[in-house]
Amino acid sequence: MKKADDAGSDQFRSIAELLSSTYPEIPTHLINQIHLTRHGPGCWDWGGYLRDNGYGQKWKDGRLTGSHRASFEYLNGPIPEGLDLDHLCRNHGCINPAHLEPVTRRENNLRGLLTHINKSRSAMRTTCRHGHPLTPENTRHYKGRRLCRHCARDRYYQIKREEKQNGQVA
Repeated sequence: MKKADDAGSDQFRSIAELLSSTYPEIPTHLINQIHLTRHGPGCWDWGGYLRDNGYGQKWKDGRLTGSHRASFEYLNGPIPEGLDLDHLCRNHGCINPAHLEPVTRRENNLRGLLTHINKSRSAMRTTCRHGHPLTPENTRHYKGRRLCRHCARDRYYQIKREEKQNGQVA
């Protein structure tokens, strides 16, 4: 059981204002719990209570329900009977209705299995997508993923160069 960090900054207030003006159907109490993160493009991470499996929970109509289900239902109406919501972004904490698709339980499970198969393929790789060797010295492990240190260093220096060009050096 974990609780996501509170978001009291101006940045999150402006995001809440943007979302409430774009999606007036979503109640304010739900929008105030949305955090935009880097999990994936367009993910709305649930900032309230998260279960151990990463799914958010909230009270709706007097009962505890998945926050992704509540978000989907506010914008799209009820989830068709016999269907589950599949997170297309594979981020269980995401409640963006555009990232949720009603599918059969079988389809949802198959899609999840494909994710595990792809992770297995990734584990067999010996180089990153840019051809750098994934040796213990050049590999960093983060949230179950292997990251190439050489590529991370290149990205860091590229960002610094862009900041310097734009006069944003701190």
